[in-house]
Amino acid sequence: MHNAFERPIIILGCERSGSTWLFNILDSDPNTVSIMEPFADYAGLFPGFPHRFFYMEKVSEPVLDWVQGIVANLIQRKYGFLYSPGKPLWLKKLDGNYIRIINQVLRVMHAGRSNKIEQYQLLNLNELAFKKNALGEHCRIVIKELRLNYKVHLVKSLFPNGIVLVAIRNPVLQIDSIIKRFNKGNLGELKRSLLFFKGSLFDHPRFQKYQDLIEDFDNRDLVEQLAIYWLISYNTLVEDLENAGIKYTLASNDLLSLEPVNEINRILRFCDIDLSKETKTYLESSTQVQSHSDNPINTSRESRKYYLESLRGIDSVFENRVMKVLKDRMNSDIQNSLENVT
Repeated sequence: MHNAFERPIIILGCERSGSTWLFNILDSDPNTVSIMEPFADYAGLFPGFPHRFFYMEKVSEPVLDWVQGIVANLIQRKYGFLYSPGKPLWLKKLDGNYIRIINQVLRVMHAGRSNKIEQYQLLNLNELAFKKNALGEHCRIVIKELRLNYKVHLVKSLFPNGIVLVAIRNPVLQIDSIIKRFNKGNLGELKRSLLFFKGSLFDHPRFQKYQDLIEDFDNRDLVEQLAIYWLISYNTLVEDLENAGIKYTLASNDLLSLEPVNEINRILRFCDIDLSKETKTYLESSTQVQSHSDNPINTSRESRKYYLESLRGIDSVFENRVMKVLKDRMNSDIQNSLENVT
């Protein structure tokens, strides 16, 4: 495995938490190589891998060897055509243009895409895909993956020196945003996975303290189901990271929106990364310029204005329904993180 995996930065959390924006900020550093959601089922990088709500308590050697073997080749799969780190940047742009042409042809022919194309697009799915990469001795891998929240033991086994950033957001805003995405036909994988939520966690000893919520899950409407999903996922993730001794911090999208420079400096210090001029430039542009693109990975917006408008747009009845589920049940670190937002 490349030495860039020695101290990777892994972004975990739930959907609509600001994880893509955080990923893009870290990707702007010239000494990072970023890998977007390699466990997404549609790309087939890990065929047969357990679904997101399967709680992995122990990792057998055969499973670990299998996953490690694929992870070790992620960089090779990310740069699967003409470009590879160290080669001229125009080759990277040529690869991107080639994939766009292939996709246009396939759409006209009503044909499906090959796994190689799906994997290339997934692993390069970030705004700054045309930056020049260098896999030098100081290079760090950044992996964003929201399907490992219930598999912290696997994360620990794969990356014993890894640093985890838990992307998190005001739960009312986060759940509201998920519902809006559902209504637009997005986040289909999460929507399908929720059908298995109760069956995966019911009667499992790890989730005994949530059995009342899990048992009643199918009787709740979508708002309350997502509140239960948010609560159990974040509590389990933070508690398991703590118990596994993994270095982690909560990366607050709320603070990043309101105080982007302070929060990203704190996160970079935690990751032992200096603020590069490229990251500083990207942070300024992504927090002060409103993009009108519908691209789901475009995270440029007037962050403070966007955040405050989102807060004002929340109905009090909706907020009360979410907070009724979460009341007195949040992990103390999560509770303190949310209360620190002013």
